[in-house]
Amino acid sequence: MEIIYKISDFPDPGDRDLYNGIQEINKNNYSSALKYFEKASNYKNEYALLFLSILNFTGFGLKKRNLAKAIELLKNVASNWNNPVAEYILADIYCEGDEGISPNFAYGIHWLKLSGDKGWADSNLSLGNHYSCGEHIQKDHKKAIACFEKVAKIEKNATSIFEPPVYLFGNKNLELDFSFVTPDIIAQIDKRLKSALVSPVRWMQILKHSNDPLFVEIHLIVFWTQLTNMKSNSIALAQFCLAFMYAPNENNLHKDDKKTIYWAKKAAGYGNAPACKLVAGCYENSIGVDQDYKESIKWHKKTLILEQYSESVHHIGKLYFFGKGVKKDHKEALRYFKLMLDYNDQHAESFYHMGKVFEAGEDGAPFSYKQALECYHKAFDLNFPTAGCAIGFLYHLGLGVKKDMAKAYEWFIKTSLLDCAAGHYMLGFYYWKGHHVKKDIKKALELFLRSHEGGYERATMTIVEIMCL
Repeated sequence: MEIIYKISDFPDPGDRDLYNGIQEINKNNYSSALKYFEKASNYKNEYALLFLSILNFTGFGLKKRNLAKAIELLKNVASNWNNPVAEYILADIYCEGDEGISPNFAYGIHWLKLSGDKGWADSNLSLGNHYSCGEHIQKDHKKAIACFEKVAKIEKNATSIFEPPVYLFGNKNLELDFSFVTPDIIAQIDKRLKSALVSPVRWMQILKHSNDPLFVEIHLIVFWTQLTNMKSNSIALAQFCLAFMYAPNENNLHKDDKKTIYWAKKAAGYGNAPACKLVAGCYENSIGVDQDYKESIKWHKKTLILEQYSESVHHIGKLYFFGKGVKKDHKEALRYFKLMLDYNDQHAESFYHMGKVFEAGEDGAPFSYKQALECYHKAFDLNFPTAGCAIGFLYHLGLGVKKDMAKAYEWFIKTSLLDCAAGHYMLGFYYWKGHHVKKDIKKALELFLRSHEGGYERATMTIVEIMCL
C-alpha cells in the first residue's frame, strides 16, 4: 500500500516536507518520516501535524508510543482546524481507554459528536451504537437511528473498501494506492472489515503483540484504511444496524418489518455477512416479505460465501431436515449439522437435530438410537431443554433403551422445570393418562395450557380433545 500525495506545487508552508514524510512512510522509514513531519509542523501544517500525532499514537518510528504527545497534537489539530479525524481518534482513546489513560466516556462522546457532525462516518456509526445499547450514554433508539441513517444513506457504488478512489482522512489530495497489495490479502481484509467497526485503539493493542511480518503488513493496511471516510464497509454496517433497529423484538418501539428487509438487503449488497443472514431470516419468518424458504436457503448460502463460520450452516441443515425450500434430505442435513459442530462444538441445537437424524434414519442417513441418545445428552448438557424431552421419549417408548416410565417421567419433570413446551406437554400427558403417576386431569390441563402458551401445537389439540370429553 502507498499514500499518494496529489499536489505537486506545494502551495502551503510545510507541504514539501509533508510530501517527503509521506514518501518515507511508503518506504516504511517511519523514523525519517517523523523528522519531516516535525519540520513541517513548525509551519502549522494541518496534515503534517495529523500524521505526526498518528505516528506518536502508534509508535511507528519511535522506540515506544508517546500517547501524551499524540493527544496534545490531536487536540491541536482538532481545535485549530476542526479536523474530524483527530476528533475521532481522540474519541476512541477516551471511550476505550489507552496506556495510562482511563476511559472518560463523557469526553469521548463529546469528541464523537463533534466528528460525527462533520460527517465522519465511523464517528456516527460508533455514536449510533452507544445510543442503541445505552452504553455510557442514555439509551435513545431515535437518536441511534438518526446516527445510522447519516451513514446508511451515503450513496457509493463500490462494494469493496479497496475500490479506488480511496482518500486518506477524506482528503482528495491524499489517495491510498492498493495496486501493490496481493489479491488474497485484500480479500482477507475486505472480508474482515465488512462485519465490524474497527477501533484504532484496539487495533494498536492487537498490532503490538505480533512480530509476524504478514500479520503486521495486513494490520498496517487495516489501520490506514480505517482512517478513510465513507467506506463501503461503514455504510454496510450502518445499514445492517438500521435493519436490526427495525427488526421485531418484544422491546422494539420502532419495529418496522418493511424497513428491516429493505436495510438488510442494502447492507447485503455490500457483502455484509450478518445482513445476508438477516435477509435469510426475513424470508424464513415472513418479516417484511412473503415466506419463501427457497429464498431463505439462497441467502444463507450467500452468508457462507462471506463468512465461513456462521450460524447459517445450522439453518441450512434445518431446512434440509424439514424439507423447506429444498427436497427433504436428512443425509445432507446431517452433513451441515456436523459442519456446524466442527466450527462450534458447543452448538446445542445442532447436537439435538443430529439426534433427530439418527433417531429417524431416513434419506440415507445412519439409523442409531444409541447415537441419537448421545447427541440428546450433549444438547441437554449444553442447556437445550427440548433434548431432555427427546431422551424422556426414548425411555417412554423403549427405543434403544429398556422401556422405563419412571426415567421418562424424571426427564419430563426436568424439562418442564426448565419451561420447555414439549416437556410441559409430555408431563401433562403422564398426568392425563396416569402413566407412573396418579391420574390428574386438572394438573394435566394446567400443563397442557403452559405448553400451548409456549407454542406447542399438539397441546392445543389435546386441550380441545379433553374439553370435548
